[in-house]
Amino acid sequence: MRARSMNILIVDDDSLIRDVLCRTVGYMGHTAIGLDALDVIHGRVAIKTNEPTIDLVISDCDMPAMSGPEMLAELKGNVTFSHIPVIMISGDHDNSKTALGLGACAFLSKPFSTDVLVSEINRALAPEV
Repeated sequence: MRARSMNILIVDDDSLIRDVLCRTVGYMGHTAIGLDALDVIHGRVAIKTNEPTIDLVISDCDMPAMSGPEMLAELKGNVTFSHIPVIMISGDHDNSKTALGLGACAFLSKPFSTDVLVSEINRALAPEV
């Protein structure tokens, strides 16, 4: 069992996917901060102010305002936030190479099972040994 609830930022333009991700994170005992892709600027603000502390980001790759890979590159390019693990999701498996190459800790192809999602979240949040 974890010592504290983790804060997980979820960015997806599909409200149904975002809702499922938020509910799954909540069932795991963590706090989900769900943002529409058009609110990704607020995601930047949340990460930059670190209020609340973001422990993990789960982001769609294909979004209208700012793509997931663009957001990932911005995060990984900033020494203050480069330690935050990012799980990228997409209906297009061709995005996996780009996402993993930019530093994502995992890539999930839509549709994915809740079991796979939970496993990847647990792996991303596991303390390094």
